[in-house]
Amino acid sequence: MPAIRSRGPGSALTGPVPVVLLLGALTVWRVMALSALGINVSFDEAQYWLWAQEPAFGYFSKPPMVAWAIAATTAVCGDGEVCVKLGSSLAHFGAALALYHVGWRLFDRRIGFWSALAYALMPGVSFSSLVITTDPFLLLFWALALLMLVRVREGAGLAAWLGLGLFVGLGLLSKYAMVFFVVSLALSLAWVPSLRGEARKAGPWLALVVAALCYAPNLWWNWSNDFVSYAHTQANANLGGDLFNPDQLAEFVGSQFGVFGPVFFAVLLWIVIARWRPTVGDERYRLLIAFALPVLAVMTVESLLSRANANWAATAYVAASVLVTAWLLERDRTRLFKAAVALHLVVIFVLHNFTLLAPLAGIAPGSKLDPLKRVRGWDVMGDSIAGLRAQAPDARLLFDDRKTMATLVYYVQPHPFAARMWNPGGAIENHYELEMALGDADVGAGPFLYVTRAEDPAAVVGRFETAERVAVLRVSLSEDAALTLNVWRLDGFQGYGS
Repeated sequence: MPAIRSRGPGSALTGPVPVVLLLGALTVWRVMALSALGINVSFDEAQYWLWAQEPAFGYFSKPPMVAWAIAATTAVCGDGEVCVKLGSSLAHFGAALALYHVGWRLFDRRIGFWSALAYALMPGVSFSSLVITTDPFLLLFWALALLMLVRVREGAGLAAWLGLGLFVGLGLLSKYAMVFFVVSLALSLAWVPSLRGEARKAGPWLALVVAALCYAPNLWWNWSNDFVSYAHTQANANLGGDLFNPDQLAEFVGSQFGVFGPVFFAVLLWIVIARWRPTVGDERYRLLIAFALPVLAVMTVESLLSRANANWAATAYVAASVLVTAWLLERDRTRLFKAAVALHLVVIFVLHNFTLLAPLAGIAPGSKLDPLKRVRGWDVMGDSIAGLRAQAPDARLLFDDRKTMATLVYYVQPHPFAARMWNPGGAIENHYELEMALGDADVGAGPFLYVTRAEDPAAVVGRFETAERVAVLRVSLSEDAALTLNVWRLDGFQGYGS
């Protein structure tokens, strides 16, 4: 089996300690940037935070890892926005460190070093570090599982296979897209010469058993809840409509230049289209392609048949970070590589200092040109709602949309965990309709403080014995934008009617 090598000048500067220090400094910068940006949590982040209040093996739309991570970080440093989001930066730090070892073991320390930086500085990762989603944990366990497969190639044997199974299982507990790793694993066992005999050994099968056992709690949760997470994931695929959408295809492919970076994505396309044969002649590149190309190809087809969000192909860029870095550096295309890194540093600088830079570009916070306008003003709105609750301490909050409810359950103090969601149709399309819906057991109940974006919510207020508008709350975001909510006091719920 290939041995670990270290070649090239300055290898001491690309060793493990400098990598950890550099990635650690980048992570600290990102955490500081989170604090300096002063943005609120999004409604999705607020929902994940709510899940974290009662850690479980599954939730309506996602497996549990994101909630577990938030529960861990907030237990250490509290429920502030930075602590809620902290797990994202930490997960990307771990993924980059794993890719350092992948690049080192497949090539050398220099390529490992720059592969880690290529991943950590990727525009998609820089943006992802500012929010808490399922993606950072998926990418972390994908990178660790890939490292275990590289260790298998080196002859590490059963221990590496067991580690791979563990990380695949943890990846499935992070996001169901980890199943693509199994597809790429099967491809690599058939396509990479040094791995072809492994399928006839116990290792891969034991890895699958370990992964299944690790994932089993979420399967059990779904079984107990009518497989609601799987149904939601299937609905997201949206394959029931028009099956030819070239506009969606163009949008998805264009977005990948933004996620991976314009230079790196162009090089990746060049490798797999124009330089395919000479590249796959080296089994190290073949292994990396096996873990980059399938998910990218599937998501591209998905975008044509229906739609695909920009982040749905993110796992492709774990292996692709090493693939593109090695391909450029081994061919002395260092200027092109440095240009890509420099561009990504500019992107990071703008993202992490947007609050300071926006006024220089004439972008007022909360204005139409502000990409962060949807995560501004909710903390102030939460204080206003809290004031109304203090005047009516016996009233529970009632909402009619997930976004408003998720965000205000987080920002209103004390947190209104007894809030209710208006759900006249009985359909379950989000966590709040599953766990916090106003139902038959609430007939006759009240009072409620009903918070809504609607100016005339007759369909709701008409189902109560008494209804009175008590406030119109407005938080000004800029000269041309404001966050506005109407608050009603409702009492005597009469049921939804026929």
